[in-house]
Amino acid sequence: MARPNIFALTLVGALGASACMGTVRLEQSLPATVAPLSSVKKLEVTGEDGTVLLRGTLNDEAASNGKTVRMVTLASPSGPAPTGTAEIRITSENGVSDEEVLLKVRDMPYPAVCRLLADGKEIALFSTSDKGKADLKLNRRVTGTER
Repeated sequence: MARPNIFALTLVGALGASACMGTVRLEQSLPATVAPLSSVKKLEVTGEDGTVLLRGTLNDEAASNGKTVRMVTLASPSGPAPTGTAEIRITSENGVSDEEVLLKVRDMPYPAVCRLLADGKEIALFSTSDKGKADLKLNRRVTGTER
């Protein structure tokens, strides 16, 4: 099975700078084991112990000119807080697809180590700021021969 070309793992801004702003911001590569983002149906954010903190079902694809955007509002199964949103963006051109997952969570427990799951499979591990916020961007590039 061919493996996608994964972007390098980077931390956007120093954690100290992020803490001053009250939001942890991370950018990292999307694991090669994740199915094509066009087929993902459900996203969940869980705590370290596996408790579901947020969940949502992605809307149908809205595609035009080689660009696909899928959005979801993530809601807590146990009440009004925490909250979050997620967006999947896929851009295809000349046999190459750039795939991104953008996640924003608010009012999360702190300190918390959380997992982002796509259809039950872990795709990211992140922590929240002292204000219970985190912004996460996952991305990868897939060529036509790697699909």
